[in-house]
Amino acid sequence: MTRPFAGRPAMNNRPILFGFLVLLLFGAVFFVTSAPPQSADPSHDFEGLCDECHRARPGAGEPVLVRDVDLVCLQCHAMSKDNSHPTGVVPTLEIPSGFRLDGGGRLSCVSCHHPHLEVSPERPYRLRGEEVDRGFCGHCHTLGDGGHGGAVFLAHAKVYTPPGDVSVSLDRISRGCLACHDALSAGDVHFCTSGLDRVCLSHPVGVVYDQIQARNRELNPRSQLDPAISFIEGKLGCTSCHSIYSTERKLLTLSNRGSALCLHCHRF
Repeated sequence: MTRPFAGRPAMNNRPILFGFLVLLLFGAVFFVTSAPPQSADPSHDFEGLCDECHRARPGAGEPVLVRDVDLVCLQCHAMSKDNSHPTGVVPTLEIPSGFRLDGGGRLSCVSCHHPHLEVSPERPYRLRGEEVDRGFCGHCHTLGDGGHGGAVFLAHAKVYTPPGDVSVSLDRISRGCLACHDALSAGDVHFCTSGLDRVCLSHPVGVVYDQIQARNRELNPRSQLDPAISFIEGKLGCTSCHSIYSTERKLLTLSNRGSALCLHCHRF
């Protein structure tokens, strides 16, 4: 019985295999380079999630968002609204053309932030301007006018930010506060007790709250505190008890009637 193809020289398959591998490699490179780039900030990657914020087919005159724009933002961005720059109000200052107001001419989160803007070193918070801190506030506020609007560059007092430079005792916001509140340019920083003897003291600042709470059982854990009490760089600072947006006496973050604010942190 004869074998098919008997006597024919064996075919060398190595060049064919090599060519196939080269084509496979180029195909993989093309797929990777032609694929849509991934968002540098996945927290705002809304691909396929348009209906989380937008109505599918709004009618004429109907809102394009599923709810108020601030409520849309607060679905993910947990913060104390009472401890942030006012929104939902008609501004009394002139607003630059690039800063959006809602249909009623009121300020909202998207007045300053562009939700679909890519994060970059120049625009770390998706701001509608390339400046940050005081430079950004200067779009609307007059800097150096002696008021908080031109001196404090804090639109949102976050509940907590991680500890920063341990060689510097005060957080960056408190350093800005004490640049004026030095008993010369502005009022001194102290509080007074009432009773048989009136005693005025200054509350300590510049300490990492979690560290002192771990050693002092008369302090409540940070997780149990009201979100209006913030710890910039993890430290107890001016914004832990005060907010320039507060309507309370002495710009306290919370009412201290009956020592309520004190008792958020202290156990007596």
